[in-house]
Amino acid sequence: MNQAMRRSLRPWHLLLLVPLLVASTPAKRPAQASLAGTTLEALRVRFPSPPVVGTWTPFTVTAIDKDNLVFQGYTGIVDVTVTGPQAGVQPPFHLFISDFAGVAPFEARWPVPGVYTVTARERGGTVFTVHTVEVPGPATRLAFELPLSAPAGAPVTGRVVAYDAGNNVARGFNGAIRFESSDPRATVPRNVTLNQGSGSFTFVFFSAGGQIVRVHDASGSGLTSTDDTITVVPGPIQSFELSSSDNTPMAGEQFFVQLVARDAYDNQTFDPSQTLQFSSTDPAAELPVGVRLGTEPYPIILKTAGRQDISVSISNGARGTLAGLEVSPGAFHEVRLSPPTTQAVDICTAATVELRAVDLYGNAVPYDEDVLLCGTPGQALSFVESTLEDVSPGNAGCIVGDLPPSGVGLVRWSSRDPGPVVFEVNQATARTVTLTWQDQGISPANSRISFPGAPRNPPLLRTFTATQPVLFEPRNACGVAVDPPTGQTLNIAVQSPLVRIRDAEREERGRWTTEVRLPKCPDTGAAPLKLGPTLNGEPLQLPNNAGPLYAEILPNCLPPDVLLELVARPKDAKATPGAEVQFELTLSNTGGDIIPAGRLWLEAESLTVLEASLDGEKLETSSMKLSIPELAPGAVRTVKLKGLAGVQLDVPVMLSAWYTTLEDTALTEQKAVSLEWDELAANVGCGCQTGALPSQFLPWLALLAVASRARARLRRLTRGERIDR
Repeated sequence: MNQAMRRSLRPWHLLLLVPLLVASTPAKRPAQASLAGTTLEALRVRFPSPPVVGTWTPFTVTAIDKDNLVFQGYTGIVDVTVTGPQAGVQPPFHLFISDFAGVAPFEARWPVPGVYTVTARERGGTVFTVHTVEVPGPATRLAFELPLSAPAGAPVTGRVVAYDAGNNVARGFNGAIRFESSDPRATVPRNVTLNQGSGSFTFVFFSAGGQIVRVHDASGSGLTSTDDTITVVPGPIQSFELSSSDNTPMAGEQFFVQLVARDAYDNQTFDPSQTLQFSSTDPAAELPVGVRLGTEPYPIILKTAGRQDISVSISNGARGTLAGLEVSPGAFHEVRLSPPTTQAVDICTAATVELRAVDLYGNAVPYDEDVLLCGTPGQALSFVESTLEDVSPGNAGCIVGDLPPSGVGLVRWSSRDPGPVVFEVNQATARTVTLTWQDQGISPANSRISFPGAPRNPPLLRTFTATQPVLFEPRNACGVAVDPPTGQTLNIAVQSPLVRIRDAEREERGRWTTEVRLPKCPDTGAAPLKLGPTLNGEPLQLPNNAGPLYAEILPNCLPPDVLLELVARPKDAKATPGAEVQFELTLSNTGGDIIPAGRLWLEAESLTVLEASLDGEKLETSSMKLSIPELAPGAVRTVKLKGLAGVQLDVPVMLSAWYTTLEDTALTEQKAVSLEWDELAANVGCGCQTGALPSQFLPWLALLAVASRARARLRRLTRGERIDR
């Protein structure tokens, strides 16, 4: 070993520790040969990290037993030497005492780049190993490698390696690097470092074509890689860019559309296997069918004048549109007639005939000749209005004039006679159109609801007393009186609480009448109430969705002329089962007119009416309708009623009454009075249950119950009689 090597082996003084380490070994530790048959089979050298020139690098020597496991109990001595350009190692040997468990640490220094040999040999034995170590020099250049190609938008991996002057990997270079790319949209790593002289990084390129990438040492040392080029391949078609050879084509003339396919990153791409689907906002357009994507332009013919769009798409949904092509009309071809929206119209109703000067494809074009339009001779046809210029009616059912500059004119006609009318223009290429007028019966727009005798409209209808005649005059579209179609029923529907006294009756053709009354004031007070005609129960509807035909009546919420009062006698009377009860009812005429004879209606619950009298004269009570003579203005009539209470205590005794005309028209509101049961009624004591008994037995049963209870309450007990009998 030369003098320089000896100077580099600085820690020779560690050999002085060997006797101490040996002396400190426990006396009972068995020798190598006595470790239960375990022997040293091999030695293994391991470097945790690559050697770096000019530094001390740690490494380990591991004892391996016959089972290829770490010989943790090995206590022998291993000599380690490093040979090569000016190499050094410390310590030169090592004891495998228990503290190392079969793995002994060493370190070596590598003064200059080169290839070094590390030899580990068992002292006094035959086991040894030789490990070769390549120690690179400092980095002198950077190398960068990318795949040859990659799809646009797809991540790819590039590798950077630092090399020394001898073209060895400069594992000691762990510096920061930066990247430059010719693709301005590329995603490149930022603020990255190499690890032991190399590293792999992810890149994403978006611009198609050859893209160059360069690596620089970020520390400014001047290390630079050679340029590497990657070919970025366009992705699948995501859209189309369309251009036209003529942005203002004429209807029927051929022009061409050029396509450019682009991927998701706007790169021009191409796929000849794709079948194109053309479409247009022009329903009459002639478009290519079943063609594949190519480089040649595609022929197109549009036929509908105005702003039109052309679109193309493929099966994956990629689409492109050429918008805003202004298609101009072609040369004049003929004047065409068009019917109104509805072929059949009501008589006396205006219908429109459209005159349109058109090219071969139906586009409106200017036309400066007179146009003569005539309907079928002999029809009751009337000219209503027109958009023609210099218009003048000719013969009956004809009109002549000039079309407006737009080439489209409208003429409105009406007819009083039902039937078809054929219209015709005077051009050689004349087209005809037929309109059919028909009498569709009642026209709500021309029909009328009125109130005969009413001094105002809407009329004011008083509650309870007054009635109001209603007149409905059905008319057709010509204003002629008509009746409902055969099989349909006409009536007048009223809004509650209005009451129709009778169904609508026909007085004569086009004249139907009824009467309504108001038996009570509406909950809404004086708000108008509606009434209107119906056919088979359905309201007649006005045109243009204006709703049903109706008229209004205003309520006059005055008190009734006849006042009815109903009270029990005495006023604080209570009911006893089966006992007699009495009621008093008064009828007063508060108006200025005589109230004709009428009926007093009674309803009773848990009560049998036995007797009734009017001003002291007995009335017939076979029914619950009592006849009342006429009431003079200011007259007051008194009706007294007697009856028997029922025997069901869970049903209150109640009497209600109201007054009507002989035609059962209510003249008063319904009044009612009820009686509470007497407390003593709870102890009738009959011991029976109320059942369904004939009505003629109820009064007698009630009387017997009352008599029985009263006697039991007043009778004295006889001597020796038990109270619990």
